[in-house]
Amino acid sequence: MTATANAGVGSQAPLPQGTLVAGRFALEEPLPGAASVGVYLARDNQSNSACTVVLAPLERLGAHKATLQSDLGRVARVQHKNLARVFAVGEDRQFFYAVSEHPDGHTLRRAISARLQQGQTVGAQTAFTLLGHVAQGLS
Repeated sequence: MTATANAGVGSQAPLPQGTLVAGRFALEEPLPGAASVGVYLARDNQSNSACTVVLAPLERLGAHKATLQSDLGRVARVQHKNLARVFAVGEDRQFFYAVSEHPDGHTLRRAISARLQQGQTVGAQTAFTLLGHVAQGLS
């Protein structure tokens, strides 16, 4: 990471565009995410594909770092069409990072909110279809 990469996670300002994580992933723009981590749209310089980078300050992880790294290592071995693949996990300076495929489209929350704002509901058939996709991804 660049020398300016010590901020931008949680309540701090986002990291600058172009900041490299692990010498490979160039941050492009911050994405909505949890308050305690930084979530970014990034570009994988090896494959030139879009990816999602999640950065968590090592100081906040404390003793949980080893468990998180182990769990994410197991997740990285899972490949399923309904799950974004995790393909890099590690540490870069003062951050723990996880990199995954960047999903096309928008979130389920956004899709449901858009329907509700248009005065539509999510019917039983749609809800069952969505739950089926979620269950398939978790199986």
